[in-house]
Amino acid sequence: MGPKPSSPRTEALFINRLDELINLKHLLVRLAGLIDWSDIERTFAISFTSGRGRPPEFDS
Repeated sequence: MGPKPSSPRTEALFINRLDELINLKHLLVRLAGLIDWSDIERTFAISFTSGRGRPPEFDS
């Protein structure tokens, strides 16, 4: 008896994307688009570095 054939996963077909669920004209959504997130990340990354634990994996 061989391995059981896998059935296609169709549940992901019916999942809505986030931009389809939220109101893109909402004040907080518009504000989030104006914020320079990379600058905030650089600023706070200095405070949250640690030599402990597994290093992060980066996609090349």
